[in-house]
Amino acid sequence: MLRRAATLGGGKGAGKAEADASGGDAAVAAYSECIEHLAGLNPSAIDLELRSLDVSNGGAELALFVAMLQSELQTARNFELVQAYLAAFLRVHSDVIPSLPALQEPLIRLRDTERAMWLKLKGKMQKVLCLVGALSNMQ
Repeated sequence: MLRRAATLGGGKGAGKAEADASGGDAAVAAYSECIEHLAGLNPSAIDLELRSLDVSNGGAELALFVAMLQSELQTARNFELVQAYLAAFLRVHSDVIPSLPALQEPLIRLRDTERAMWLKLKGKMQKVLCLVGALSNMQ
């Protein structure tokens, strides 16, 4: 599934900005298709998919997986699912990640996207808490 997403996304493992420059709608659709496929798998099959990612090619497939997670975060959907996949990814590949410089930039983009999305969610939760607090004092 990830190889198909790479083909549609121009093979870059790109984030949204790079994907937009090379037919980003197709790449985002392919990433969404991969997420849906993974969501339909049981935990053992997801673990197998993650372990099947090729690390011998300089981390290109790992970077593509990270780009897929970033793309899904940017859609503001499946936040918990992305967090679960990221935790499993880090658990499986934590020994090789430091030795793959090709992963540095995609991981930084993922971190920045995750931070931005969390701040947006935190702001929305704060507004709801303030509204609930104001309404509870109106009695």
